[in-house]
Amino acid sequence: MISPSIISKGLVARLGIKTYPLSLTYELSWRCNLACSYCDRHTPMRSELQREDIFKVLGEFHKLGMRITNLDGGEALLHRNIDEIVEWLVQRKITVTMHTNGMLIPNKLDTIRKLSGVKISLDGPRENHDAMRGAGSFDKALVGAKAAKSAGVPVAFTCTVGRHNIQTIDALIAMAEELDIPVIFNRP
Repeated sequence: MISPSIISKGLVARLGIKTYPLSLTYELSWRCNLACSYCDRHTPMRSELQREDIFKVLGEFHKLGMRITNLDGGEALLHRNIDEIVEWLVQRKITVTMHTNGMLIPNKLDTIRKLSGVKISLDGPRENHDAMRGAGSFDKALVGAKAAKSAGVPVAFTCTVGRHNIQTIDALIAMAEELDIPVIFNRP
């Protein structure tokens, strides 16, 4: 249940009396270039917002006080308007981060450079990661991580912990330390 204070703050922000700092995680699309076995975010939803609607929604959140946005998906970098969306957000001085599988980062460096951070999904060492996400995806994720880092964008790995990789967590931590990239662990 939403507390009355949140509702009243939303009303005050909506009326333009006072904004409140908001952080938004925005799933741009369920479309993804991978089909990870534990994820359902690899097929576009029938009701995904069109370009005009996306900017309308982002504009509404901006009026309410949005200061931080994390773009997510599926694969956010696959969205046909991703470059324009990121540009729109940074022009409004909104801190923008992105969650990605990392594979498309080298092709989108102009957009990546505008981000305040990138979180790249990694399931563990090559064998574990590729078993969950497809052959070659581990190497492409690392190429993406290194490209973002070389472009001056802070990078973190996110690891979904499960039976498929619980035994390789130490190896993942060692690899991340060697690359000087932090790891965030979560459960599906």
